[in-house]
Amino acid sequence: MGRRRAAWHVGKGTSLKGGFLLQANTLTPMRIAAALAATTFALAACSPDRPAPQSTTPAGDVYAYSLVAPLSVSPSGVVARAVLPRATACPDLDVGNDTVKMDQRTASATTKGAFDDVLVCSANIPAGAASASIAGIGIPAAMPAELQTVAAIGDTGCRISGAVQDCNSPAAWPLARLAQRIAAEEPDLIVHVGDYFYRETACPPGDEAKCGGSPVPPTGVPFEDSAAGWNADFFEPAHAMFGAAPILALRGNHEVCSKGGNGYYLYLDPRSDTAGQCAPKEQGGQPTAPVVIDPTWSVDVRLVTGRNLRLVVVDSANGYDFGISPFSQSLRPSYEAAARLADDPGVEPWLLTHQPPTAITTKKFNPGGIPHWQNWVADDQAAASYGLLNKYAAMVSGHLHLSQVVQVKGLPPQFVLGGGGTQLDPRTGYATPKYGPLGTSNGGRLVPGLKPYPRDTYRWIQVQHAFGLARPNPSQGAWDVEFIEPDGQTLATCTVRQGTPDCG
Repeated sequence: MGRRRAAWHVGKGTSLKGGFLLQANTLTPMRIAAALAATTFALAACSPDRPAPQSTTPAGDVYAYSLVAPLSVSPSGVVARAVLPRATACPDLDVGNDTVKMDQRTASATTKGAFDDVLVCSANIPAGAASASIAGIGIPAAMPAELQTVAAIGDTGCRISGAVQDCNSPAAWPLARLAQRIAAEEPDLIVHVGDYFYRETACPPGDEAKCGGSPVPPTGVPFEDSAAGWNADFFEPAHAMFGAAPILALRGNHEVCSKGGNGYYLYLDPRSDTAGQCAPKEQGGQPTAPVVIDPTWSVDVRLVTGRNLRLVVVDSANGYDFGISPFSQSLRPSYEAAARLADDPGVEPWLLTHQPPTAITTKKFNPGGIPHWQNWVADDQAAASYGLLNKYAAMVSGHLHLSQVVQVKGLPPQFVLGGGGTQLDPRTGYATPKYGPLGTSNGGRLVPGLKPYPRDTYRWIQVQHAFGLARPNPSQGAWDVEFIEPDGQTLATCTVRQGTPDCG
């Protein structure tokens, strides 16, 4: 039987502020067998003849966690979420000597049963709550009153499409080990920068030793995720960190509606009315996955140093890596809204977005057929955010499967924390591009009318699995960011002083 955690306590009240800025037409749980003898799912979990878990959410397992939310969604800035076996009913959220009714979140009928094996329950945690628990499982009750550490991780699922990753090897797919390390560090906040779901195909024949038993994606629907897939790729391996701190969950390109978006909105979006955001629509008599852009939003947190950190979230799940698509124009309002939030002298703003506007990828990813290509990634994001990035103290992303810090002259340092478990990118080919973002390899303009940025002035790249642990330094605006490997060793400690990174 899984262990029970004590309820998570906080001291002073939160200094959280912020809310959604609506700027587009549309806009994450601890695995444990509940130990309550009065519940049927606890009895199932403890039964000595309980069958081995299959490729579904095992009966008796409950994942409980807290999500960071704008104050416009939850006055405390925190939402409680639970994932339970389908045969159960939503439990109450226990907050001290009081209880709060949890509401069911339901996937759309157009997902055709892909999420019928689970019951997802949600409730806002009341402001001022000193403890919170669901079915005896303690979860973070509030945002930190004074933040000392932020853990950041991304690109965590096990890749089966293309190069098959060994999902059964803790060395080859170290998400569970990284989640345990994060929990051991006791951070005040966890940021997941997106890409949770990678089981987009069935385990290929001949690779059963690596991924045999992996849930098969649903058929007859325009998406690839399911309750079983999310359980295998995220909830089961990542559960150790769920009780450590509230999770600010970004959406990555693997959570677009045609991939893992239905699960993202059901499980990880903090808003009350978004479980069906990626629901397939009928178009020409065929079910079609919609294209969604979430509103830009922010959250403020008081640092232990007395500074005010503002985390500004931009949804960059959509957009091209190499070349400019019309989607960059659709993303522009998101970055404009973010720039307004960043333009506040009373805060120290970070941009959180899955695809990094200024990051270097390997030349081995040259798609071919693009004249004068150079190895900056996420061209659509660079174009959509053009001229709007200078107010940030740092940019935090994933997308590339490695650990990276890059700074382009005149812009904030870009941190990439995409080494959260999935198959790593190639280890070679990271030559410094000759020209800056939005420039071509012959010095031309990738976007007519937009002068390319200067080339990078600092770069540190390690193709290693790791998560980041950021601590504010007493110096004004200064940070120490430690990249920590699955075995607990420090890959590097990067300092940011007066806006300049140094990883040693």
